[in-house]
Amino acid sequence: MTMRHWGIVMVVAALAISLLVNVFALSFIAGRWSAGGSRVDAAAFALPYPEPIRAATREVLRENRVEVIAALARLRRARLAMFEEARRPDIDRGALDKAMAEVRAATTALQEVAQAALAKALLAASAQERARISGPAKFDLLPENQP
Repeated sequence: MTMRHWGIVMVVAALAISLLVNVFALSFIAGRWSAGGSRVDAAAFALPYPEPIRAATREVLRENRVEVIAALARLRRARLAMFEEARRPDIDRGALDKAMAEVRAATTALQEVAQAALAKALLAASAQERARISGPAKFDLLPENQP
């Protein structure tokens, strides 16, 4: 084999390995995301809160599982409809705006369900637990000097 042929073989092998690693990584991420069918850790938004408050929030979300799943399903349907509108060859701005508005409404509805669970957990938490809430600065994407 010539040196050029070995170079081509090495590039193809590297690309194949890279493809396999990406497929496994994506499969792992997808599996973690969809573990347990429709199981979603909807309390992930509560990271600034101490573990007892996060656990209570998860418990409230489990108690309201039907409502949580309905809100997630509504958001999924709205997003699918929005993407369908976006893929149309003869895109209609009005229909696209309507689909995007439904995504916003579904997102807001899901956020309301999650925040209601968090509020219930906060009301049940002790003052000492609530004092341990870290606040949003740790997770804020704005530079320190921005309002």
